[in-house]
Amino acid sequence: MKSREQKESIIADLKERFRESPGAVLMGYQGLKVAQIRQMRRDLMPQGAKFTVIKNTLARIASKGTAFEKMMANLEGPRAVTFLGKDPSPILKLLLKMAKDMAALTLIEGMIEGGALDAAGIKTFSELPSRDEMRSMILGMFQAPMGKFLSVLAGPPRDMVGVLNAQADKLEKGGAAA
Repeated sequence: MKSREQKESIIADLKERFRESPGAVLMGYQGLKVAQIRQMRRDLMPQGAKFTVIKNTLARIASKGTAFEKMMANLEGPRAVTFLGKDPSPILKLLLKMAKDMAALTLIEGMIEGGALDAAGIKTFSELPSRDEMRSMILGMFQAPMGKFLSVLAGPPRDMVGVLNAQADKLEKGGAAA
């Protein structure tokens, strides 16, 4: 049994994560082996996510006053939380792949930037492009019209060069024949 000081430390750590994280996914993990949990942590860390096994009572206390309070209110059974990084889409894709590979892992619900998601919502959100992919798409949308405009502007000089080259070829052939 943990001492009061240890529990207070856990609550303080969880409270800080609840305040700082843009999102979290609540999961059931009963039946996973310790090695599988370690591997999940290793796989999630490079994405900026943090997988944490939680004590339900401590999670309820730590989530009070945060956006995650409602999500943590009715916890039952062994639960874990993955705190998401700045770009949730690739993390959710990875969690869905893990849940598919490990039958004991179930995604229960999530919250991203104040919006609650059920298991189907998590799957839908994971299919969205990442922030970097979105930035690339927007940049491409801005660049396409400018590229077409420059192509139109470059057309007449390019055509003029073609006409001059054709005339020069014609003169060379005519000069060689004479």
